[in-house]
Amino acid sequence: MSTGDTRDLDSREVTVASLWVGTNDVYWSLHQNPMEAVDFVAIADRTVRLVEDVLEKGFDTVLVGRIIDPAYMPGFQYFRLSADQFRALEAGYSEYVVQLEAGLERVRKRREQRPQNEVLYWNPQLIMEQHLSRTPADELGPDQHPQEAAEMNTIICTRAECLFVADGFHPKSSTQSLFGRHVSMMLQKHMMSCDKA
Repeated sequence: MSTGDTRDLDSREVTVASLWVGTNDVYWSLHQNPMEAVDFVAIADRTVRLVEDVLEKGFDTVLVGRIIDPAYMPGFQYFRLSADQFRALEAGYSEYVVQLEAGLERVRKRREQRPQNEVLYWNPQLIMEQHLSRTPADELGPDQHPQEAAEMNTIICTRAECLFVADGFHPKSSTQSLFGRHVSMMLQKHMMSCDKA
């Protein structure tokens, strides 16, 4: 886990960290045995356990990003997967999303008596779209990804400690830098608005 810069926002620190899970598990599984099916359910369960562990360590907010659809991951081309293998990966990805969302819902229910802890769901594909279109997240219109936009604004406005469970970004891919630049941009913009207030 790598921890980013901490900044004081209204006398409260915001900690941005990265925990690389999910995609690395998929790559490692394929590297070990390209002909064996990837256990997406196990990866989703591991992610949920990590979320709970992080909450228990005192972080206020955990941001969970979906693993990106294999169609958006050029690294999979390295394994020269057959059409059948690729379809299996896509089906596995769908199951991963279902299992992850169900697991996070269980976490929410278990922690209802502890409202200081939040679990927010953040789709990293939106981050990439925002960079490509150069549209700041907090300027999205109500008809453009309203749920994701609301959550992204909420993330910044909570001014809480945040752990990024970046479950869909390979450390060696260009996506990581897109993700990091987007987060930095949002934090800097929010800090500037605090200074003006």
